[in-house]
Amino acid sequence: MSTPALRRATGLAVVAPATSDDAWLEWLVGHIDLQWRVAEWDPSLWLFTGDLTNTRTAAWPCRTKGCPTPAHRLDGRCYTCGRERAASNLSDEGFDLQPRRRLDRPMSSDPCAVPGCEGDYSCRGLCHRHERSWRHTNMSVADFIARARPLTRRQLCAVAGCGRERISSPRRLCAFHNARFQRAQLSGIAPPLDALARFIEGERPRTASNQFSMAGLSVLVRHELLYGLQQRDKMPPPLDPRQIWRIARRLAGAKSLRLADAEAICESGGIQYNSVIRGMFRDLQRHLQRAWVAHTGTDPYAGDVWEVGLLDLQLNGSRRWAARLGVVDFAAIKLPWLREVAKDWARTTHPYLQKLREVLMACRAASSVLIASGHEDPVTLGAGEFASVVQAISAERRADATLYSAAHRNLLLCRLHEVIEHGRLNGLMGEVPGSFGRGKTHRITKQTNEDEIGKALPDVVISHS
Repeated sequence: MSTPALRRATGLAVVAPATSDDAWLEWLVGHIDLQWRVAEWDPSLWLFTGDLTNTRTAAWPCRTKGCPTPAHRLDGRCYTCGRERAASNLSDEGFDLQPRRRLDRPMSSDPCAVPGCEGDYSCRGLCHRHERSWRHTNMSVADFIARARPLTRRQLCAVAGCGRERISSPRRLCAFHNARFQRAQLSGIAPPLDALARFIEGERPRTASNQFSMAGLSVLVRHELLYGLQQRDKMPPPLDPRQIWRIARRLAGAKSLRLADAEAICESGGIQYNSVIRGMFRDLQRHLQRAWVAHTGTDPYAGDVWEVGLLDLQLNGSRRWAARLGVVDFAAIKLPWLREVAKDWARTTHPYLQKLREVLMACRAASSVLIASGHEDPVTLGAGEFASVVQAISAERRADATLYSAAHRNLLLCRLHEVIEHGRLNGLMGEVPGSFGRGKTHRITKQTNEDEIGKALPDVVISHS
């Protein structure tokens, strides 16, 4: 009966030389792509704003005409429009034809409608200062815009990562954060002493559903998260800002994303995250662990047990995304010379993970039968010994004791032949006689009663019945 050559691992654990956080941060800074998503990523604010027309970003325009809020799916509605349509009892087509008043609370930092004004758009097309001035007049908004003078933009809000300008307040806050601070004081949440400083330190920028901010995270975590996202973004699926927003919030106070506990980040705090977010977090840690290996100079192919997440192996030909979990354990191949040839083949050919599984199974079977027959010394091998290996592979069974199909057993035989040929071509089998190898007659054929044999109870079961 065959045994799995790959076993599941709970996390990546690679013994590496000790290195300081400063050196690790320096490595990350040197390998971050400064041209990554230049139209969406603002490195000065550590703020990502997804382009609603970019197919590589999971955010789309709301189908409600004139709505600036992003939707979570193609041809969908934003959360507010979705609730309004559900409450209206109208069809999508009927809802789109109905005029209605919408709250004008923009998430973007568009300029004021007054020509030449540098203030942030706040309400009714005006910035905060112009909107307050308009309220003290009897003019229409259009007349006010025609007569108003442009204003220069004020400094940014004191909250880290917030790109909005300050309002006329000694608190150094934008309108959004100033309102939050006032509510915190009224509710007693903000402490009386050093209230403003503590509020600013604990606050985050206001973001839309197509945005996420890394401001407020530690310097190391910010760079780790950015590097991991850039690596993950090289392959599908599209980047979902909402998922990154959730992960970034849970990383607040963490010292390192690479060393963070996935259970604590993805499961604790009363929030059960879905498999997509857990998979994203594992991807980020896998990319960072590979970066750590490159930074420390550790060889991921050293030893007999290799971490799958560090090898950059694709699963198979039909699922060409990186394998993430588990380890490759070559210790199952007991013959030292065959184990080393198999490891060199894997290092050189960089196979699919499924193919590597097949090689390990075939080499394990060959190793077991040769050791059992007393042929551990490679110089004693010949055609007869290889025939014994073929017979062992032809008897390979699944965990439930049923025979593998003849096609699969022939595939295992081909994998073993491939490894042996690699060893000979690269001078790794100098002590193994040339007669030890696959001949033209070495092929496993399906027996006429093979299906019934596979269904029969094993002898060990019969003996206990």
